[in-house]
Amino acid sequence: MESIYTVKDGYLEFSRALFEHCMREYLEDPSLEVRAADYLGEVGVTATTRMKYSGEQDALRGLFHYRIAYRSQGQERTVELLVKSKTHYRELVARLAGVLVKSGIQLPDVAGLLAQTELCNTHMKEINVFRLQRSNPAFTRVLPVVYGTYVDDAREQYLVLEEFLAGAYVMKDYSDLTGWNEARIRRMVHDFCGMHAAFYGNYQALVAQGWLGATMDAGVMQKLTPLWRAYAEKMRYFVGRLFDQAYLDRHLRWIDTIPEWWGRIDRLKKTLIFNDAQIRNLAVRDPGGDPRLVLFDWECTSIQLPQRDLIEFLSYAVSAQIGDAQIDALIESARLELAERSHQQIEAREWLEGFRYSAYDLHVNRMACQLTLHITLNRPDIERVFRASLRILERIEQALEGSRAASS
Repeated sequence: MESIYTVKDGYLEFSRALFEHCMREYLEDPSLEVRAADYLGEVGVTATTRMKYSGEQDALRGLFHYRIAYRSQGQERTVELLVKSKTHYRELVARLAGVLVKSGIQLPDVAGLLAQTELCNTHMKEINVFRLQRSNPAFTRVLPVVYGTYVDDAREQYLVLEEFLAGAYVMKDYSDLTGWNEARIRRMVHDFCGMHAAFYGNYQALVAQGWLGATMDAGVMQKLTPLWRAYAEKMRYFVGRLFDQAYLDRHLRWIDTIPEWWGRIDRLKKTLIFNDAQIRNLAVRDPGGDPRLVLFDWECTSIQLPQRDLIEFLSYAVSAQIGDAQIDALIESARLELAERSHQQIEAREWLEGFRYSAYDLHVNRMACQLTLHITLNRPDIERVFRASLRILERIEQALEGSRAASS
């Protein structure tokens, strides 16, 4: 294939030949012909802008909007799609480490530690998940339509061609939760459960393919304790602002007891999870009709408890308008939905315990990192999300206490 880039009006753009190559392979139509590939702009806030061509070996990184006119199966078609040009995970962890150090993390080889987390192999995870779309109906439902992928390890070029989600609900203002009522949250929770059911307790063949990297377990989590402690040390910044000393002491106890509660996670049923269930990483298809979850950033996907996705999503989506009883009902509804979709029994207390340990993991790993970044980068919603996560954890703890009292 000729170069994946072309120069148009002095700017570097993706070539018509690239689209034709990827779409022929992915749509299984060797005669497919791309008539035109029109660049429509860059989407969102990305690390790059459209490049003025310098004559060097440039590379585009970001999310780019194109209109593609093509002929396939004897029909003329037009589609708008996004080209997601992905960074190799080594570059990603190096960039994140730089921001963490700027935020005051004092730790040798931060990038090396990050590379041992779910950030390992981010550049290939999404590509491989999208390939599941063609064989697994559960993933067909929650993924955007994909028109092709491109991998060139020698040049570290990793591309996904996915649909432009016209008409879908995508968060713009992360402080505005008016679109997230109880009914919509419940529908999204059920769609998460449908996806989780596909590999629930039966993910070994998926792991054996290699692209997921090492599965996180109690041993890996304990090995990464220096990173968790470094995050926690920076969180002292928020004592008296966002939380009190009692919370920080509790957070530190979670780190000290990782072998116990992560050991329990390792004994519960896991599955392939999204593992980055912020509402900025998902969309709602047909929001005014039959709303359906769309998950479009799979860089952190990993093997974990399904509750880990759910506690993170609920922490982002639940507002003060969602009552305690509604939170309890959403958690129980998820258990029943996953049991039905997976055709497996899920004991109620075990489900709640998995939620509790997933909340611990959310705080020790993800939330602590986000708050550390918040010191340097303004994360307008993270303090609200932090408070909501503690509220949900409190509901889980109360339910577990009630279960203990009832059985004694």
